[in-house]
Amino acid sequence: MSDNQSGFSVNASRIGSRGGLRTFTEAALQCLASQDNNVDVILPRGVRAPAGMKTFVLPELLSSSSHVSKWRPLLWLAYATFLFPVKRSRRVLSTTHQVLPFRRRQIVTVHDLRPYFEPDTWAQKLYFHAILPRALRRCDGILTVSMTSKQEIVAVYGINPAIIHVVPNAIDVPRRDTGFGTEPPDIVYPYLLMVGASWTHKNAIEVLEQHALWKHHFRLKIVAGTGQYSERLRERSRVLGIGDIVEILHDVTDATLAKLYQECKALVYPSTREGFGLPPLEAMARGKAVIVSDIPVFRELFGDVPLFVSLGDTDSWKRAIDSIITQGVDSERLNAGLELSASYSRERMCIALNAALRKIWDVTSEGQ
Repeated sequence: MSDNQSGFSVNASRIGSRGGLRTFTEAALQCLASQDNNVDVILPRGVRAPAGMKTFVLPELLSSSSHVSKWRPLLWLAYATFLFPVKRSRRVLSTTHQVLPFRRRQIVTVHDLRPYFEPDTWAQKLYFHAILPRALRRCDGILTVSMTSKQEIVAVYGINPAIIHVVPNAIDVPRRDTGFGTEPPDIVYPYLLMVGASWTHKNAIEVLEQHALWKHHFRLKIVAGTGQYSERLRERSRVLGIGDIVEILHDVTDATLAKLYQECKALVYPSTREGFGLPPLEAMARGKAVIVSDIPVFRELFGDVPLFVSLGDTDSWKRAIDSIITQGVDSERLNAGLELSASYSRERMCIALNAALRKIWDVTSEGQ
């Protein structure tokens, strides 16, 4: 069997520096790393592949970022069409929704359809409305990260559900098993935490608008990329008169992020749309209370573990915030969060990825 028949390339060129796309890709590459199946990967500069896996580095100009750009995706499309570093005959697994033009034998990962409903630019709207649906019908298979996303892909694009395979994202953080409800001694100002609030659908604006419910008890720390949305949050905080208690953090290291999780009073994650949602699980893994929006994907993934808020409903927000202020979160709920977060393991992801690759290409990853 030739290299092109037995192996494949992983297109991870647009995963970004942080977030669910990168976490999914890194976990998938670890799953694939130990198999003897001629797998290579195309990655942005600064992202490391597993040891021994051949890597092609994407030009920095084409990498994804939290700055909304009209032209960078078009430059990437030109690169993918004319300069992509693997032969057209080779099979390609994309860990994002970027389909390579004029190629057969592709598997594409569609994490969610947020850009279909809430596009950042006209180019993204065109891609999700006109280009992606046609491309998906030509793919060998499609991966997504939740049953909610699968159902949405079927409903919006009319794709045959048999070719869509759910491969849930994975987290890899240590569990905190004791000390529920206690604050580290050096925390003078308790704070609520938001993570990954780099885009409009993360809905950090609503948290700012509900400031009357929390500003006398907590500060707010928002981890976000540098971009237009962060500037909008900073300006809105100033207009609302809460700029002194809202801190927007950029370029946060893994160690700093872990400390932020560990020391926060609760994570707030009120997205309008998601395909998955890693920060709530990362907070649960550290024994923290979590407030999330009441949307279908969070009900699917998290069950009754978080405190749910109905977006736009101040009474709903008040009940959740008051629960954190006056009662904290009961240990039973926190223990359920620990168990739930542990269930989204890399082993679980590898099993699902194996099943999908076996069904689509008769390929198995052994890295479990």
